[in-house]
Amino acid sequence: MPCSDAEIVRSFVHQNWSSTFVQNRIQRNVEPRRITISRDGIWAVVVGCILTTQQKANPDGAVARLLRTEPFPLSFEECCRPDAVVFMQRLLKDFGGIRFTNKIASQLHENIQRLESRGVWVVIEAEMAKVSEQRLRLPQPQDFVAERDAADLVDYKLRGFGPKQSRNFWQWLGFSRFEIPIDSRVAAWVNANLSFQIEKRKLGDEQYYKSTMDRLRGLCADVSVLPCVLDAAVFAARDREWRSEELTNYN
Repeated sequence: MPCSDAEIVRSFVHQNWSSTFVQNRIQRNVEPRRITISRDGIWAVVVGCILTTQQKANPDGAVARLLRTEPFPLSFEECCRPDAVVFMQRLLKDFGGIRFTNKIASQLHENIQRLESRGVWVVIEAEMAKVSEQRLRLPQPQDFVAERDAADLVDYKLRGFGPKQSRNFWQWLGFSRFEIPIDSRVAAWVNANLSFQIEKRKLGDEQYYKSTMDRLRGLCADVSVLPCVLDAAVFAARDREWRSEELTNYN
């Protein structure tokens, strides 16, 4: 008898359970802990999300090298300079290997304006306080609601995000367990192993993304697997894959 989708999820996570990536995800996103993070740290993850949505990142590529450069060249202070747009454009071009440098600089500058002038800092920090309370205890099924609200807020308030990167933002910081970034690699695993298909081109649509996330979360719940752990298992199963959260720990 063929295995159910839920059993396939359970078996796959079990196969990859001992991997460093999965164990790091459990420590970072699952185990109850208090998370404190500065505005500089939040901004660094905003930059990381904008950079990685514009191009595929790999461990030896330009985005990875930029993200692990110390001191961080696109720090909040540097990006608040009077000549910020020109500074960011020049830095990204001179760094080499980064595409859409003008678009990235424009989006980062717009996000600085929104954070500083439109009160978005306060709104994001208030939302962060809500999901932070959940991280102090073991996961509960209803926790996805606050995580989804937090992702929606980032998507609506900041430029250049969308459903995937707004979830990447919270997962990268260690706050989310249920709402995951469904990228091409996660979609490819689902399409190759489960009984339904994820249409990658539709993932930019908020309602399609949420309905897909609901289905994945339901399968995971059936076998007591957290979606963030399934996400980590997908990456662990691909030896040469990489996620930017491996490089940076801002909290």
